[in-house]
Amino acid sequence: MTTTASSDADDADALTGRDRFSRMIANEIVRLRAARPALGEGTHPSAGRLGTGGAAQPATSFARVGESSPPLPERASYHLRDFLAHHDEDFVRNVYRGLLRREPDIHAHDYVAALREGRLAKVEVAGRVRFSREGRNVAIPVRGLALPFALRTLRRVPVLGRLVGIAQYIVRLPDIAATHERFEAAYFHRDLDLRRRVDALVADVERALQSTVSRSEMEQVSDRVGRSEDESRRARAGMKDEILQLRQSLAKIGTEIARLDAAKTHGLAGTPARSSDADTDRFDAFYVSFEDRFRGTRDMIRERTAVYLPLIEKANAGRIERPVLDLGCGRGEWLELLSEHGRLARGVDTNAAMIRECRDRGLDVVEADALSYMRSLESASIGAITGIHVIEHLSFEQLVALVDESLRVLVAGGVVAFETPNPENLVVGACGFHADPTHRRPLPPEPIRFLFEARGFVDVEIMRLHPAPEFQRTRGESDEWRDRLNELLFGPQDYAVTGRKA
Repeated sequence: MTTTASSDADDADALTGRDRFSRMIANEIVRLRAARPALGEGTHPSAGRLGTGGAAQPATSFARVGESSPPLPERASYHLRDFLAHHDEDFVRNVYRGLLRREPDIHAHDYVAALREGRLAKVEVAGRVRFSREGRNVAIPVRGLALPFALRTLRRVPVLGRLVGIAQYIVRLPDIAATHERFEAAYFHRDLDLRRRVDALVADVERALQSTVSRSEMEQVSDRVGRSEDESRRARAGMKDEILQLRQSLAKIGTEIARLDAAKTHGLAGTPARSSDADTDRFDAFYVSFEDRFRGTRDMIRERTAVYLPLIEKANAGRIERPVLDLGCGRGEWLELLSEHGRLARGVDTNAAMIRECRDRGLDVVEADALSYMRSLESASIGAITGIHVIEHLSFEQLVALVDESLRVLVAGGVVAFETPNPENLVVGACGFHADPTHRRPLPPEPIRFLFEARGFVDVEIMRLHPAPEFQRTRGESDEWRDRLNELLFGPQDYAVTGRKA
C-alpha cells in the first residue's frame, strides 16, 4: 500500500510540475505579445527588439531549481530518521540547520568530503554535530541518535571496533540487501519518470510555441530542454555509481565475514602496547621556546607575512568553497592575520604545544603531519596553500610529494607560497640556516623555481624578502665591489616561491 501511494504521489508531482511549466510558458507568451507593437500580416517577429529600431523586448526568465530536496523544517525536537532521509550536502546542511540553528561553515566541507569518501557515516556526522560543544549548548533533542552513534564510535576502537562492526553488518545484512533491491527499483522508476517528463515537456513546448514564437526563441527553448536531458543523464549516471558502490560494500561485508571465521579458527594476534608521548611533549615545549628566542616576535612575523595578503586576495582564496591552508602554522601569526582580513583559513602543525596556543587564540588548526593531511583532502578543494619556513625541514622526496599534492588539492587558479631561508645570503647559508637543528639543507631559489615549474605550476616567481637592516651594511661611497659585498652578506635573508594552478 505504501509503495503504491508513493508511486501515485510521484505521478501527481510529475503532472503538477509539467502543467506548471506549461502554464509558465503560456503566460510568458501572453506577456511577450502584450509587450510587442501590433504586427501586421507577414511582419517578421523580430521587429521591436533592440537593434532593429523598435522597442526593447522584455527579458524572459523562469524559476530556478533550488536545493535537491526540501529543507528540514525547524522543530523543537527531531528523530534520527528525519536527517537520514537526506543525503550528501543536503544531509550536512540540514544537520547544521536543525541542530545548530545556523548555516554550515568551513567544517561542513570536511563532513561532506568524509561522507563521500566513506570515512564517516551519516550517524557519526549527526552525532558529532549534536554532541559538539555548540550542539550541547543549543541542546536540540534527537530521538534514536545516542545508541547508533555510540556503536559507530565504538567501531573506531582497534580490534574490538572491527568485531562490533562485523557483528552489526551480520545482523543488518538482510536489511542491507532489501535496501539494495529497493534502491535499484527506485532507480529504474526514477529513470523512467525522468524520460517521461522530458518527453512530455518537449511535447508541451512544441504545442505552445509552434505558431507564436520566433525561430530564435524556439532554439533557446530547445537548448533549455537539452540541458534538462543532460541533467537527467547525469542523475542516472550518479545513481548507477551509487548502486555499484552498494554492491561493492556487500562484497566487502562477505569478505569480512569470511575473515572473521578464519580468525576464530586460528586466533587473533595482539596489538603492540602504545609508547608514552612524554618525550614528544617535552620536545614540543622546547621547540616553542626555541622559536620564541630565534624566530622573532609575533608582531614581527605578522608584519612579514602581510606581504602574502595581495596574493591571497588576487586568487580570491579564503572563501568557504576555497579556503586557505597554512602548513606548519606554528604560533598562528599568519592565520590570525588572515582572519582579521575576513579570510577562512586552517592551519596544520605537528607540534602539540603550538596547536594548543593556536586554539587558545580561537584559530582553526589540526594536529597532523602536513603531507599526510593533504593526502586526505579532496582534489580541487583548497584556494591557497602557504608554508612559512617549512620546506627546509623536508627531504627532497617529501618536497616533491608536497608540491604534487599541492597541485592536486588546489582549485583552478589557486596559488601556493612557500617561504624559506635564502642561502644566496652568505651569512644565512653559512650560519643562520644551521641555527635550527631540525633544518635539512639550504634550498637555493632557482632549483626550487624549476621544481615547481616541472611539476605543473605556472607563473612561478621568486620573491626575495627581508634584507638585513641598513645599519649592518658596509658604509662609504657606493662602488661595484662594496655593493656586491653588501648584497652577499646583508641582502635578502629569506625568499618565497609562488605559483598558480592553471
